[in-house]
Amino acid sequence: MKKLLFISKSIRLFLCFCLSILLLINVIYVRAQEQDKFLEDEILRASGMPQDEIDTLDNDIKKFVVDVQMFKKMSNEELNNFISNIAKLYFKSKTSKTSNIQTASVEQFNSIQLAWLAAAQIARNYGYSCAATLVEHSVKNIPYYEYGEGLFINKIRLTSVYKDYISKLKSGKIKLNEKNSIVFEKEDNADLFYALHKVYIKSEKGLLSIYTITISDIFDFGYDNYYDDLFTNIVNNWAWLCQQKQVLHPIDVTITLSEQ
Repeated sequence: MKKLLFISKSIRLFLCFCLSILLLINVIYVRAQEQDKFLEDEILRASGMPQDEIDTLDNDIKKFVVDVQMFKKMSNEELNNFISNIAKLYFKSKTSKTSNIQTASVEQFNSIQLAWLAAAQIARNYGYSCAATLVEHSVKNIPYYEYGEGLFINKIRLTSVYKDYISKLKSGKIKLNEKNSIVFEKEDNADLFYALHKVYIKSEKGLLSIYTITISDIFDFGYDNYYDDLFTNIVNNWAWLCQQKQVLHPIDVTITLSEQ
């Protein structure tokens, strides 16, 4: 009986010890998260983002913005060197004796995501800001929305294909609430050609004869292959990077304009 009581007491002590370890790990994890959050907020503040806007972002969006801000400070040479280093580490892990798994580990997956964000920044530096933005959103699996004014809208309004659509809409050659499609060609705007190319477009007419134009698309880098033409000449390790599309996600793109 005494022996059983001793064993029971030992088990309770062991369970208490395990619980204490788990609580300690949880405290360390929470503090690490708080430290990461503090650093992310500091980077966002340094980039000029107001605190009230920072407070409205969830953690995933904050990490996404921080990653993008980090690469904006780097030159194209530094960005290409960053991608090259990721590729070298990737090949090293694949050829190691302990690496028998064909799929990328979590660390490799995150590193490849960063390599894509670096490639996107290179594209932005060369003037392809729309294409770069959608690649960044694709990496983080965040749909892209734009309304009223913005990066895409300012470029779309200047294209001949959009002007022609609006002209036909106002003249009655295009029906309201009818889904059509338009194509942004390379000679019209190369950035929109790579970012959107063929899109769906639909129009509604409201008060004061104001038209609401909705452009929608699914950005799927893994499906479309004309991006090679953009990245081949600006990303040194494009041959490797274009084989790592498993970290990219198809995302919805919705752009809403108002015309009178």
